[in-house]
Amino acid sequence: MQINSILVSFSLFATAILASPAALSPRGGDHTATIFSGNSCTGTAIQSEENFGCGGVCFSVGQDINSILLNQATTGNPKPTADLWSGNDCDGTKVGHAGIFSGQNAGCTTLSSPARSYFLFFNC
Repeated sequence: MQINSILVSFSLFATAILASPAALSPRGGDHTATIFSGNSCTGTAIQSEENFGCGGVCFSVGQDINSILLNQATTGNPKPTADLWSGNDCDGTKVGHAGIFSGQNAGCTTLSSPARSYFLFFNC
């Protein structure tokens, strides 16, 4: 009898959780990273990557990166992040780390010294 009571209680609890979408956290959704030749995400947009995932991907470019703009569809987690490197193929010195502040859809990061490659992460 007690086992049946526990199973009924658990079933009602699970149903309440599944029936309450307001309790779910919003996800980060579609996301992009755009690198720029100028500071403060101005100048030429050198390259843009969309919907990258965990495990990361390194992108090398043939010119200096001075800032990066990260965007996402919602303010929820997870958020896209990037590491920026002085050398090609994400080697050399790590010159910056970029992300998006909590409650924001976008974040622009200006580097103190130029990068030549960048590594993107999402949901790691």
